[in-house]
Amino acid sequence: MAKGGEICVNVLKRDWARDLGLRHVLLVVRCLLVEPFPESALNEEAGKLLLESYAAYAAHAALLTSIHAQPAKRCAAQLVPNSQKLKP
Repeated sequence: MAKGGEICVNVLKRDWARDLGLRHVLLVVRCLLVEPFPESALNEEAGKLLLESYAAYAAHAALLTSIHAQPAKRCAAQLVPNSQKLKP
């Protein structure tokens, strides 16, 4: 996966066929998330790190996850239970 969010999957480009469907595409993406293929990584830096040191790769992935994959913060109005909201 590239820094801009692009993914390089042959099923989306070279091997695409109309009858594959969304389920197949999502299954391919899921497989890449479970078992990446660093020799053909779109993000060369991540692929190189994965090949050289899985521990360093996992630590970097955990750092990026902690920064970018957090739930959205709720505004104060969403935190007040319905029973306590002011009525007009």
